[in-house]
Amino acid sequence: MKNKKIILFLVPVIVFFIVGSFFLLQMKKESFSWERVPMATNIYKKNIEISLGEKLPTSKDYGTQFTNPILWLDKDIEEKIMKAGKYQGIISFGHTPIFITLSVIDTQPPVIQNVENITTFIGEEVDLKSKVTVADNSKEDIELIVKGDYSFHKEGIYPLIYEARDFSGNISTANFQLIVKKKVEKPLPSNSSTTIMKTTKGYDITKKNGVYYIKGFIIANKSYALPNTYTPGGLTKETTAAFDKMKAAAKKEGINLNIISGYRSYTKQQSTYNRYVNRDGKKEADRYSARPGHSEHQTGLAFDVNSLEQSFGNTKTGKWLSENCYKYGFILRYPKGKENITGYMYEPWHFRYIGNEAKELYNNGNWITLEEYLGIDSKYD
Repeated sequence: MKNKKIILFLVPVIVFFIVGSFFLLQMKKESFSWERVPMATNIYKKNIEISLGEKLPTSKDYGTQFTNPILWLDKDIEEKIMKAGKYQGIISFGHTPIFITLSVIDTQPPVIQNVENITTFIGEEVDLKSKVTVADNSKEDIELIVKGDYSFHKEGIYPLIYEARDFSGNISTANFQLIVKKKVEKPLPSNSSTTIMKTTKGYDITKKNGVYYIKGFIIANKSYALPNTYTPGGLTKETTAAFDKMKAAAKKEGINLNIISGYRSYTKQQSTYNRYVNRDGKKEADRYSARPGHSEHQTGLAFDVNSLEQSFGNTKTGKWLSENCYKYGFILRYPKGKENITGYMYEPWHFRYIGNEAKELYNNGNWITLEEYLGIDSKYD
């Protein structure tokens, strides 16, 4: 009887122990982390790599026992895998999230296209990257740089290299040559001058070889254009000699003068003007940049000095130039408050050589424009 009571007492204890153990094991199973899953079971891979541009992997790529789809943490994952990097995803394993790292690898360098040798002439700068394009599997904008030493002001053949580097560090290169030649100027035909009309001041406007002259001055503004064949090849001898005298006089007063932009060919002005139009629009660009053929820089008689900021006019150097340049034959070409007359905004850095008559335009410091002096306008058709 005693043994029977003991058995009856142990049975419920044993049953309780078995049931409790079962529920405890279930709880442990439900709460285990993905780190405890043995790698040897091949149930999953927690890291996977694909090449840039490959198809986005699914749960099948991580083991045949997975049926749940991958939940990608990046909502725009389809677009983002076009860029190298690491991305996170989750697969549900029971009630346990298994975190996955997707590594997108880019080993393909950019492709440099349209590479060819470039030829120009001394003093005519060109954009070495204007015709070259770069394609990359990342679909991103790739920076293109030019490596090597060269000069637009010295004749020679310069071996150079284009280099393109993508955001994964892949590099491609392409060789080309910059050929800088000395321009041989052809003499202009000695055609006779033709009088077109008179200015409002009564001066004859004559045209010779496509170039307009008034009182012997070459005219290049918005109303009067130079032909693309007009190529003095640089600043004229008279302009250079006068500037050298002015520079020497300024130096004695502790002022340094440097030409930062002198002669520009028709082609150079065309690329300069187009660049400004692309940046600021045609209407705004026309306030400070001349269209090709309309630039005084093409005459070889004009240049920009030291700075391209309007505040330059308030500096010691800017004030000295405004007060003294006429002594050396130069005029302040685009004075303040005269944009409606010259067609261009105030440019305290732009000077034009006209010789002895510069003092007439100086007007005791109250500059008048070349248009006012000659009686002409400056407007595009």
